[in-house]
Amino acid sequence: MGNFISLKLGKFESLLTIMANNPNCQGVIIPKIGHGVPLANPKLFNKMLEEWLDSNLIIDEVKLASNS
Repeated sequence: MGNFISLKLGKFESLLTIMANNPNCQGVIIPKIGHGVPLANPKLFNKMLEEWLDSNLIIDEVKLASNS
């Protein structure tokens, strides 16, 4: 069982490394979709993006730049 878990986590090694080294990162794993979330499920991608933008985690300077 332990080997199976480590094999499964091996797929996400870069995700885990990034999250461990940057407290501002949030990892999201969407089953059965690789890196192509915007194409595979645009509604889900848009909802996730809207919720992230509404979460006020973006600094004001970036928000102002994107609205100009």
